[in-house]
Amino acid sequence: MDKSWLFALLLLLSVNDLKAESPYQSNNFLVEEITEENFYSKTQERPTLIDFYAPWCGSCIIFEPTFVKIAQEMRERVIFYKVNIDTSWNLLEQYEIVSIPTLIFFKDGREINRHEGELPENSLKAFIYSNL
Repeated sequence: MDKSWLFALLLLLSVNDLKAESPYQSNNFLVEEITEENFYSKTQERPTLIDFYAPWCGSCIIFEPTFVKIAQEMRERVIFYKVNIDTSWNLLEQYEIVSIPTLIFFKDGREINRHEGELPENSLKAFIYSNL
């Protein structure tokens, strides 16, 4: 599939009127959204799991409670962030994101593993533990 076609489709979907509030807040816990400007400094820290998402993405909205819950449970071992693909086109291209949500696990600033699509809690935990 031609990547320019995919980017055009993502752009079209991002400007439609299916708007959602930033979905990653639960009670007093917030998963920080990072941008192209601070992405590299943030992924140099402890083991890091990044959720590439879009606020209009139905699967991303469905997945967010699981992501937030596991982020709360595992925050001592892993840092959890999110990247909005609508505002981070360079990261979208660099990491060849073709499906959302996409989870990428980083260690020492390097991509270790990735998963495309949402995961149930146990599978998300298994994914994280397998990469620690």
